[in-house]
Amino acid sequence: MVKQLRLLLRKPPPIFTKTPLEPPNSFFLSNSHSTLSSTPATDEKYTPTSQIDIERQELLENLQVLIQKSRFDSVKELIKPVVTSKTLFSSPSELCAAFSLFNPSLTWSFYSLVLYSCADSKLPNEAMGLLQIVRKNGGFPGMDAFNKLIDCLVSTQQFDTVLNVFDDALNSGFRVEKFAHAKAIQSAVKLGKLGRGLELLNLMKERNCGVNVFVYNVLISGFCKDRRIKDALQLFDEMYQRNLVPTEVTYNTLIDGYCKAGCLEEAFSLKERMKLDNVAPNQVTFNSLLNGLCKVQRIEEVGEVLEEMKSHGIVPDNFTCTILFDGYAKSGDADTALGIMDKMESFSLQPSFVTFNSLIKKFCESGNMEEAEQWLARMRDKGVAPTVETYNILIDGYGRNHVIDRSFEMLERMENYGLKPDVVTYGSLINSLCKEGKLVEAEVCFGDMVGRGVLPNAHIYNMIIAGQFDAGNLPAALGLFDEMLRNNVVPTLVTYNTLISGLCKNGKLQKAEDLIPQMIDRGLTPDAITYNSLILGYSGARKISKSMELYESMKKKGIKPTLSTYHSLIGVSSRKGLLQVDQIYQEMLGFDLIPDRVVYNALIFANVEHGDIEKAISLHDEMTNKGIDLDKMTYNSLIWGNLKMGDQKKVIDLVSDMKARGIILKADTYTILVEGHCKQKDFDGAYSWYREMVDKGFLLAASKCNELVRGLREEGRLKEVEIL
Repeated sequence: MVKQLRLLLRKPPPIFTKTPLEPPNSFFLSNSHSTLSSTPATDEKYTPTSQIDIERQELLENLQVLIQKSRFDSVKELIKPVVTSKTLFSSPSELCAAFSLFNPSLTWSFYSLVLYSCADSKLPNEAMGLLQIVRKNGGFPGMDAFNKLIDCLVSTQQFDTVLNVFDDALNSGFRVEKFAHAKAIQSAVKLGKLGRGLELLNLMKERNCGVNVFVYNVLISGFCKDRRIKDALQLFDEMYQRNLVPTEVTYNTLIDGYCKAGCLEEAFSLKERMKLDNVAPNQVTFNSLLNGLCKVQRIEEVGEVLEEMKSHGIVPDNFTCTILFDGYAKSGDADTALGIMDKMESFSLQPSFVTFNSLIKKFCESGNMEEAEQWLARMRDKGVAPTVETYNILIDGYGRNHVIDRSFEMLERMENYGLKPDVVTYGSLINSLCKEGKLVEAEVCFGDMVGRGVLPNAHIYNMIIAGQFDAGNLPAALGLFDEMLRNNVVPTLVTYNTLISGLCKNGKLQKAEDLIPQMIDRGLTPDAITYNSLILGYSGARKISKSMELYESMKKKGIKPTLSTYHSLIGVSSRKGLLQVDQIYQEMLGFDLIPDRVVYNALIFANVEHGDIEKAISLHDEMTNKGIDLDKMTYNSLIWGNLKMGDQKKVIDLVSDMKARGIILKADTYTILVEGHCKQKDFDGAYSWYREMVDKGFLLAASKCNELVRGLREEGRLKEVEIL
């Protein structure tokens, strides 16, 4: 036997030979005792010739005895250090192969036990490898092993794999328990596949698996995060119908969802309902409500919530104070923020660097850099040492506010305090320089980073690649991508999206599309941004069929279109007629997307282009009623439409309104006015707009100028012709 093992360990054979071992009809651990044998596979005796052979022999004998005595927990504990250390056996599959030679009759029980131990040790790849061997031979692991594997995959965030394993189990007729169902639903929600989550919930109901509160909490959380509060509330009501009692987690999830959606009245109402159900609000409840109030700047109501917290015996924690800091900082009320700090200290809460960093970040985001620096000084006064993150926030803040010199001053100050810049520091500096078009300086900064031993990551490369594309430097951008690969920096989804977007903007559409298979080979899944870049590129090239093909492809793959998808499609579809424009618009509404200014502008332009001016005006009114600001594109389309109808008074009103809103008329608007009046044979009006255009420093295109000259000459306006 030892000779067999030694040969096996020198060159591990496949677990099954050309005539594989036939698995028993069932090898679930629950009934594996029926196949147990107390007789070893062979009576042939070998003398171990090395210490490791002796240890392997002893291990396999001990494992056999324990399995035969049904002491499965002891077997698992014995296996765990073997599969984690890989000292006696190089892999779990090798251990299984050795045991199958040692006692073939226990093979399948042993596979389940090793699979369980791998999953329990958070070794998902090894566990999946064993599952594949078992499945290839027509079997399935024991229930405990299966559940443990599912749990391991969830905890290591391999949610796609969970669903694949779960589906395989269902299709194989394997009896899946409530635990695995719940974990599959959790995985679907984590992937954003809420529809799939509901399908699995219905499956649980059909199979009478005993849907529990955990399942509903997971789904409610998913719908809240997706801002689908109505669907979350429907599940909440369904819980009641099934006599399931909502927990603190259920209520807090819904309250937080309402707060994040800005539905504060509903959130406070739910808090009262919580009390009626004898579920006491806790720290999480009140923090969510405070966060909701601060987000919508209902600061005056914060005090009432704090008093209610006090009445429940709940003392504000650091997170509470951070929320309040954020709220008052956003409102620009630095004095109140100081007061909160004093109150924190009265609760024996010492503000940490996290609290200060959060507050400094808020002032940076609002552009109040002076106040941000004052809080940096207060941070030191309170005995809290600024961290690398503190300075990174300030460096990024100055960069975003286009004061890059101050960013570098902060870098110098940071180093003077003995803090070393990290990849985030350099990322902020490089990002700011790229946004300003200072690519040479960005390259110098990149070189300094490498020289200091700070290795650039994918995020750094992504920013510089984007900067080169924005500057039209395609060879430089693609060269950086090659360098990234040479340096073993793994490209991310953002990397590929940056490349695809840059190539599309520069007209290299096929080259951009050729990157999709490369992405997939690297395990990356194209998302809405990927498709939007391609659709925008092909729409710009007026390739309607290709744009629609990509649109249909993204829907088939379960990728939800965004407003950006429709910004491109509505415009390009106008060439096919208003019927297709309306069809796409209705599909957009079907995805619960709310039209924005760009969508309205595209719709108005399409209707004007096809002569439906009344519809264009109706869309303009709808846009105004929704409080969406009109821009130059909106006015240009409406002016063009009213010129087509010959409504000169409306045109004058639109131009006046445009000026009143502070929208400066430029060459494009003047060109529409001149051309429109020419088409109406109103050359006097066209000439008047031309004169204003020239006075503002704009020139009319030669073709339009010639059209105006011809019209004036026909009317005998030779003086004006001479001036032109």
